[in-house]
Amino acid sequence: GGLSEELSEITAAIGLEYCFQDSLSIRTGFFNESQNKGSRRYLTMGAGFNLNLFEIDLSYLFSTSRVRNPLENTIRFSLSINLDQSSSQTSDENMSNVDIGD
Repeated sequence: GGLSEELSEITAAIGLEYCFQDSLSIRTGFFNESQNKGSRRYLTMGAGFNLNLFEIDLSYLFSTSRVRNPLENTIRFSLSINLDQSSSQTSDENMSNVDIGD
């Protein structure tokens, strides 16, 4: 127990994302857990597509350890609808037409 027990519960995770012209995102990540607390290690890969009103995300997770995950070797898909997209475009267009003065 004690402090060493608490320190062994710390997990490490890192992720990277590259966005291309605000319409395509490519992602990768890694998760690592202490051997004493489950020894889970995962690598993730994914992509996102921004289609103005809609956003589509795909991801894939696979284990780099012997510990299995129920989401391992599955493709996850999500669809988001940006209901605020039309109002933000309208305000951006209005701002570009504002005359500050001579």
